Amino acid sequence: MFRYLILYIIVLTVFGCFSKNDFSNDNKLPEKQDSIHLKHYKLEESTSKLIDLGAKAWQKGNYYSALEYFSKALEKSDNEEKTATILNNLGLVHWNLGDNNLAMECYDKSQKIAKKLNLERLLGLIYTNQSLIYKEENKYKNALLKGRKAIDLFKKIDSPRDLAIAYNNYGQIFKKQHKNDSAYHNYLNAIKIYKSIDYMDGMAATYFNIAEININEKRKKESIQTASKSLDYAFQSNSKLRIGEGYKILSQVFETFKVFDSALYYQQKYTDHKIKYLETQYSKNLAESQAKLGAQVKDLRIQNLENKRIIAQNRWLLLFGIILIGVLIATIITYKNWQEIKMRKKELEMELKNSKEILKVKENELKNFIIHLSQKNKLIKKLKKRISLKSTISKKEASKLLHHKILTNQDWESFKIKFQQIYPDFLWKLKNQNFKITEGEVRFLVLFKINFSNKEMSSTLGISPQSVRVTKMRLKKKLNKQGYDAVEDFLKML
Repeated sequence: MFRYLILYIIVLTVFGCFSKNDFSNDNKLPEKQDSIHLKHYKLEESTSKLIDLGAKAWQKGNYYSALEYFSKALEKSDNEEKTATILNNLGLVHWNLGDNNLAMECYDKSQKIAKKLNLERLLGLIYTNQSLIYKEENKYKNALLKGRKAIDLFKKIDSPRDLAIAYNNYGQIFKKQHKNDSAYHNYLNAIKIYKSIDYMDGMAATYFNIAEININEKRKKESIQTASKSLDYAFQSNSKLRIGEGYKILSQVFETFKVFDSALYYQQKYTDHKIKYLETQYSKNLAESQAKLGAQVKDLRIQNLENKRIIAQNRWLLLFGIILIGVLIATIITYKNWQEIKMRKKELEMELKNSKEILKVKENELKNFIIHLSQKNKLIKKLKKRISLKSTISKKEASKLLHHKILTNQDWESFKIKFQQIYPDFLWKLKNQNFKITEGEVRFLVLFKINFSNKEMSSTLGISPQSVRVTKMRLKKKLNKQGYDAVEDFLKML
């Protein structure tokens, strides 16, 4: 009987601790939630602090935690302007969680308050968000109406960054409808504003969109130019997301126009960048999980001390119950984090496997291309041999098999395009040397790079062997002054 009484007291003590500490404030938490953030706010925290915590959680992708903070901030808010902002933030969270109906409800409520208080910038942001949801649901008429309202508002209040983003989003609506001319017009408006305010991230994103249109329209030159600009601005903005997109769109451009070696080069760049980015995020998330787990354990210890003070008479039984629950909670949290890490690891392994498979396909395509080229070379050699034996092949047929000549500026430009596809940075590095290199020396170095003999250079450039030797001697003297013993040493540096 005594043993049952002791057991009954333990049970009451343990559950009593929960009822006094965890549920005393009648906080109804969301059914789905990120447990990492459940203990990070207190009732005495200000509305602004809760909004800040919600924004940080949203930026990290912890949408259920963001939902919790913003909902709590909405309950505590006694200011209509803050309420409108919180409702707009809640709309973003619901949208990211896939609940468009709840998101639109939040935006409608926020919109009413923003109109009442004449909060024009907030109203413009709401219109932009509503437009994006309508676009996602293929309700293009509503999407265009909201997008145009956002553009007009941002023009009125002179908010260039918001206006440029609105133009870009407006272009996205037209692009989804395959109305490329209208999309292109809005993208150019966005680009013009981004340039005026030096917003490189926006430039990278918009040029990515323009490059997609050029690919769809089969405009090779414009596709390469806009995709290259997207990557350049991505590096200037130092955005890992935009850099990855830049590599991806360039690979897509070259693959579309069957420049497989360049496509493979940028696909490999994209794969390496993505793997590195995912590894960084994986390490960062792991470190954050460990830090948060430590904070939770610290909170549990503090809670244990408080419970000891409140229930002094039963402190030994209470301590036993709390330790038991603490170990249980820590075990559950640890298991959950371990499962998340394990799942993330599997995702990384799957992405790496997919990347390797894509790389393998690209390598096979390149091998097939080289085999095909080799077969063509064999046929050329065979035909040349027949020509040398005075076979019946006509001069017209034989002329098609002669080596590529660089006799005009147009020949040189055509040759450079093919050369840059193999050595993308070579000519750029030549032009950026701290000493002057003539155009003739550039052509000599390019042909020397691909192992042309003096005789082959003479034939290709349409000049005498003596001219080739003179060019080489002048270049060697120039390089000696720069500390290079031979042309080969200079090329190795490049």
